[in-house]
Amino acid sequence: MEVRCSDTPPAWVEVQGKTVETQYLYTGLGRINLHAQTFQLLQRTGDTLLLTERPYSVGVLSRVYHVENITYTEYSDAPRRWCERTDPVTAFYFEEVRRIVPEKK
Repeated sequence: MEVRCSDTPPAWVEVQGKTVETQYLYTGLGRINLHAQTFQLLQRTGDTLLLTERPYSVGVLSRVYHVENITYTEYSDAPRRWCERTDPVTAFYFEEVRRIVPEKK
């Protein structure tokens, strides 16, 4: 999925969202969201980010370089909109630009 990221609160944050506490485990290749049990890879593509997610069964990891406590608030499922807050002051707002569906072979 292609997403836009900003540290400035957009208008849609006025809507009540669903908030959970989670941890991100940062590996050399991406990050693992422990609450959602997904492996996430973020790649910059010009002024947007390409977010690739796949299921991850929690188990043994060979290397974790950083652990971050996150307050995750989801505002909308379609288009997907959410906020990742690392502390009371720092927040990043993500908004889906387009969903990329892999071609079936």
